[in-house]
Amino acid sequence: MGWYSTWGARRKDIINEVTKTSNYNGVTNECINKCFKGNHLWTLWKMTKDGESKNFICLFLLGKMGDDWGYKPIEEFMGPYEIDCPISYIINSDRRKNTDKYAFNFRKRAVIHAITKFQRKHNGNNPKWIKNPNIKYYLHSPESR
Repeated sequence: MGWYSTWGARRKDIINEVTKTSNYNGVTNECINKCFKGNHLWTLWKMTKDGESKNFICLFLLGKMGDDWGYKPIEEFMGPYEIDCPISYIINSDRRKNTDKYAFNFRKRAVIHAITKFQRKHNGNNPKWIKNPNIKYYLHSPESR
């Protein structure tokens, strides 16, 4: 659960490395979207196994270690502390259907952060996506379903 670095790597080398499609033991992971918020690289992945696919969120913290760049991967089930994840990733992730408490708490904090940020910018008005019936789930605990 530490940081990974590659000797001589530049930031763009790390980004290319962590977002490339991989195949291992019949499981394909493909990065279908990525977004930068400073040194937070938010990614939405499509995992395919036996013809079935699911989407999940992974955050890569990027950082410079001496002259080299490195990263720390944090999947949503690990409950990232960072909350600047794009809401579209939460909506498009399949983990929302069967989430655990760490992913739930991460999602809840990210949604509340996005709403608060929007309200500050738009005189207290709610964003249009708040009325989306799919988003209601994120503000209720998994136990209340």
